Amino acid sequence: MFNARINEGAGQWIEKNLVPELFDCLEKEQLQGFHAFVREEDKQTVIIEYPKHFTSAGILPEICLEIGPLAAWTPVKDCMISSYLAEKLPNVFSEPSTVIPTVEAKRTFWEKATILHKEANRRSNFIPKRYSRHYYDLYLLAQSEIKEEAFADVELLNRVVAFKEKFYLDNSAKYEEAVPATLKLLPKEEQLEHLRADYDDMQAMMFEKAPSFDEIMQGLAQLEKEIHQLGV
Repeated sequence: MFNARINEGAGQWIEKNLVPELFDCLEKEQLQGFHAFVREEDKQTVIIEYPKHFTSAGILPEICLEIGPLAAWTPVKDCMISSYLAEKLPNVFSEPSTVIPTVEAKRTFWEKATILHKEANRRSNFIPKRYSRHYYDLYLLAQSEIKEEAFADVELLNRVVAFKEKFYLDNSAKYEEAVPATLKLLPKEEQLEHLRADYDDMQAMMFEKAPSFDEIMQGLAQLEKEIHQLGV
């Protein structure tokens, strides 16, 4: 199977090439308490452990670099990226910012929308841990100009769905209904309690004052109506 072969090949390259290179970089910089590795159950994710000063129920005490080969890279543009640390301590870095090829946010909008659609159609009431972030992300994207950019490119939604049907097929997701007229954003009633608790656990990840869970649900209900109008 193509998916299995390409995932296995990527995992081997990450474990044998990338991780040793990262390890060498950490040693070269003489960083203490850092460790890079992959776990046996997921060799496409590089784990970087670092010195910790606090713990949180919603934040993993490690950096996860997800480097799966089955990802779409269009539309893409070059973006200038600065780290939070460089913003606070710009004089520490010889290059406080860098240009990185980045998938355009309008694709992220439709990626998030289809994630919510899949969860709304999940046969069980289970929702993966930390999944409330997707509801939060889409809510905030909808408050920006990115919503109108996505609305102006509904064909991109079709491409996102086609990619997921090809590489991440899940019959319960009902991707055939992930079109403007029938796209679902709101979770089932039985999922709300778990999502609300998950969102509460993730508050340490939110910048400034985060919207309440109820605000997010209300905003997504309105967004769902607006998307349905695109299919009229």
